[in-house]
Amino acid sequence: MLDELAAAGCGADPDFSITCSPSYLNATATVCVNLCNDVVFPCLGGTGCHTGGQVVLVFFAVIIGAIGIGQATPSGTSVAQAQVAGYKVFEVLDREVSIVPSDGASGASC
Repeated sequence: MLDELAAAGCGADPDFSITCSPSYLNATATVCVNLCNDVVFPCLGGTGCHTGGQVVLVFFAVIIGAIGIGQATPSGTSVAQAQVAGYKVFEVLDREVSIVPSDGASGASC
């Protein structure tokens, strides 16, 4: 895009203190004026581009998210150990017992 602007007579690296000034807008091609109106002015107003605060906010959000994932990892191993222990408990509970106390065949009396 900067090559197209340079070919149209705009500066390839616009200096926004000079570029988009009223005298610049009156003396340049329509594509330069459109760049100022569509990109530069909204960005300077804070609506069309990312501000430094937004960039820092995203940076810290990623860092805090990574820390949270790191702290959740040990809990994952505890959940896996609990699943193994639970399986063993349910094996004991579901086991069929061969001794029936009301049968009387064992010879013992209550």
